[in-house]
Amino acid sequence: MYLSLSPGARGVLSVTALENYLANFEQNGTNWPAFVSSAFPRFHDVYQPAGVRDYWGYLGDRKGEMLRTTLTRAMTNQSAMVQVVTWNDFGEGTVVEPTSEYGYRDLGIIQDSRRLHLDPGFAYRTNDLTLATRLYRLRRRNATDTTLGAALDGIFTNIIRGDLPSARSQLTRLESSLTNLPK
Repeated sequence: MYLSLSPGARGVLSVTALENYLANFEQNGTNWPAFVSSAFPRFHDVYQPAGVRDYWGYLGDRKGEMLRTTLTRAMTNQSAMVQVVTWNDFGEGTVVEPTSEYGYRDLGIIQDSRRLHLDPGFAYRTNDLTLATRLYRLRRRNATDTTLGAALDGIFTNIIRGDLPSARSQLTRLESSLTNLPK
């Protein structure tokens, strides 16, 4: 997603400039057969310091409001689809996957937006996302334990089936039993 403030402009893109850019894009989109809107949490240009191109600027996170605003706009503006920019571009700051800095917040914003704009019955919550991390950590820590591996496979199956209460309960019991093992 490359926004230019104006030719040669540098620095922080203001909320007003972003709103004007998005409004112009959407207005132009009404003349196209279809368009794809983008939602993003933040943007930090890394190419200028690397000498790859001129500086495009910076969009602040604003405590999650950048993602909430762009996602809401994208989901309500008649675009054919919404692109979340991007899953894991750490360099540009557009990462939405879990991080030390933001935790699962951005994924939670996406879930909340889905519930609000597409599917009020969408049952999954931000805490459900931690199940995959917990499963991964147990698998990694106990990679050679085939008995434990079979139990973890069962938990994985429950997650895939959408039976998160069972998966959560199984993980909690397993984590507890491993914590209480003699060393």
